Amino acid sequence: MTKQRAVLRARAQAILKTIHDAPNPAVESERLAMHARDLALQAADRLLEAEALLQLGKTFVPSTNPRQVWELLHHARAIFDANGVSAKVLSCRIAQAKILFDMGEERNAILMASRVLDEPALRAEDRAFAHILIAICHSHLGELDTALQRLSLVALPLALLCPGTALLAQVKWAQGLTCIRLYMFHRGPELFRGWADMPAITASLPPPREIYALFDQAQAALPKGRRWLYLDIGKLLAQGLMEPSTQAVEGLDAIAAANLEADPPLVARTLFCKGLVLRRLARPADALQAFSEALGHARRLQSWAITRDVLLNLSRLHEGLGDLENALSTYKEYSDLRLRGLISRPDRQSVYLGPVDDDPAQEPSVHLSVVEPVFVRRATRFILDNLHRKLAVDDVVEHCGVSRRTLETAFKEAKATTVAHFIKNHKMRNASLALLRTNASVREVSLQFGFHSIEVFSREFRSLFGCSPSRWRTTQPAPAHQAPGETTGAGRGADTTLRR
Repeated sequence: MTKQRAVLRARAQAILKTIHDAPNPAVESERLAMHARDLALQAADRLLEAEALLQLGKTFVPSTNPRQVWELLHHARAIFDANGVSAKVLSCRIAQAKILFDMGEERNAILMASRVLDEPALRAEDRAFAHILIAICHSHLGELDTALQRLSLVALPLALLCPGTALLAQVKWAQGLTCIRLYMFHRGPELFRGWADMPAITASLPPPREIYALFDQAQAALPKGRRWLYLDIGKLLAQGLMEPSTQAVEGLDAIAAANLEADPPLVARTLFCKGLVLRRLARPADALQAFSEALGHARRLQSWAITRDVLLNLSRLHEGLGDLENALSTYKEYSDLRLRGLISRPDRQSVYLGPVDDDPAQEPSVHLSVVEPVFVRRATRFILDNLHRKLAVDDVVEHCGVSRRTLETAFKEAKATTVAHFIKNHKMRNASLALLRTNASVREVSLQFGFHSIEVFSREFRSLFGCSPSRWRTTQPAPAHQAPGETTGAGRGADTTLRR
């Protein structure tokens, strides 16, 4: 690698770290991600390019252009797939499921995320993210019991296993929003966007102070120094509905005004919440204006989930004001969007985005893969043939006949992971399959893959999959078949690369 390429890569990585560590407005985050991608392209680093594109979808914040982000995630997914980085391929699929949610296709989002959850190679952080996303989708569909149960029983324990991330804050935020919907169901049915055939809701309503506390807990769970405006919006909405006052309206107005140019998706959501509070305050004319402004933003963004919420409220406002013609037209548009969110398509077709999971027109992998030196291919083969041993990086270095630094540098560029992680993750991948496909005990499986301490094996397993080996065996469905290149014992392992 030339010195210039190294400088470009370092600049791109620094930008991606900035995106990860600081909650930037949507426009700024997307601009930074695309700038990092351009630097990666100049450095001829396809994996770094894919990492930059993946940043566009790894958040619960709505995108300013979901269609474009969908296509870019497809491109990133193709690059990771061509280079055998299977864990990142799964990350891209979850990010695409989140885009389906933005587009108002909750059932398709649930379907896609659930399929990814069946993959043993899924990292703990992505597994937690997928469960949170599925819960949010259920919440938006009015299935509040299902949402609350998944958040408290599944997503929360997984998030607690991922310290240093924003996952715990996102769980608390999702719980807070679902409790607000629960409050509207019990105390403000004119505001709740349910429908006659929705499932029964049996969850009890927490007191207001507990709902407020969820947003405070979410803020406290964020990495030090971070602030997420969606938490402020959620708490202001809760206060505005449960203790109706103009203070919540003023707070929402201030957030919308401060982010008008920098974060249009946040503004659309803020104006929608403002409209709900104004409806609660019995100010229909002001609510109508707030919803109309929110609708304009949401349509420009093609964010159909927000558009649908706004249309239902506009329809009810028009009806209350005696404007039956507008009430009917907005309700028809809302009804169409609602049906799109409720229908899951077994053929994996999205109304807006084409195939939701498979990409038959995927770019040829030869154009997307990183060229591997011969000694990297030799190292890969040696590792896969010796997963049953207690294998150290020095063993691989000795086999390849190059210096450790040369091997580590080339391996990281080609595989987007270190030699040590490659060894560990392949051992864990095959061990996870052995637990599901054989009756061997956990101790036997650990010995089978070169772990002479069951405590070390269990710790490494938990760090990757988010649960103990014994719990994994009881909660995961057994794989229907063995993929090419996989084994559950000594010898070659899977041809996929996992990364922590």
